Amino acid sequence: MVFFLAIFLLLVELGIRQIEPRLSRDLAHIRHLPEVAASLRNHQGTKVLVMGNSLTRKAIEPTMLATGLESHGRASPKLFFFTPDGTSIINWDYGLRRYFLHADAKPDEIYIGTGPLHLHDHRDEASRLAAYYVDRTDLPRVWHEDLPGWEQRCEFILSRLSVLHASRARIKPHVFGTLIPHYFDVEQAINNQRAVAMQRTGQLKDSTPTYDHLATLLATCREAGIRVTLFSIPLPGSYQDPMEAVKLIRSNQARWLSLAPTPGFTASHFPDGYHLNDEGARLFTTALLNALDQP
Repeated sequence: MVFFLAIFLLLVELGIRQIEPRLSRDLAHIRHLPEVAASLRNHQGTKVLVMGNSLTRKAIEPTMLATGLESHGRASPKLFFFTPDGTSIINWDYGLRRYFLHADAKPDEIYIGTGPLHLHDHRDEASRLAAYYVDRTDLPRVWHEDLPGWEQRCEFILSRLSVLHASRARIKPHVFGTLIPHYFDVEQAINNQRAVAMQRTGQLKDSTPTYDHLATLLATCREAGIRVTLFSIPLPGSYQDPMEAVKLIRSNQARWLSLAPTPGFTASHFPDGYHLNDEGARLFTTALLNALDQP
């Protein structure tokens, strides 16, 4: 009986590995990152990596930004995106190293878009870190710094070994989406409202925010000679710049652009209550390019 169960689980595991990228566009994006890195590595012009999450992805109009950067003196700039949904600085720190730097795919510039909470250190799911973000060379670091208890460490090990285990949170909504009408629309609305609520409070449930992963990412880029620009993105409600993070950014010779207060955005630019629409992306990209002109 145990033997047949093991064979069944092995077959399911192999099946999940084959169909995993089709479980969501986000997983397809993550699994496509090695190809993105290879394209970046081979590009002969200015290599520009845009990092963030869906907030950043929806806020940037790629053609406008590439054209604008060329007018700012970049030679044949090309944009490459690393913007998985629901991510923050811990994912960008480890993911930059795994998919790009450790693959000898070094960008010339990195642009990182953020909301009010995305630069804070806060725990991500051990399963996501294991399956999608942490390279093997960073295993000692994540083990000691980001997996405080044995529960998280066991979860990390299981997810490192099994895509089925790591993807179970993705599989569940996929099944529900098939069985329940409008499931994805409702789930997205709930997630957006949760993000807006967190933005309005301006606080994490944890104690005073820390910025260790931001510091590591900035130091890594500084040592590699990568120019880094971080910018805040407008939301339906106002929020303050994370001043401790801004000080850290500037002390590492990186640039901070405070664009969240950019005027001209209305509720119509946020059709889902959180992300910018196409018109909003064009307005924001124009504001970003204008800000690059400032000293």
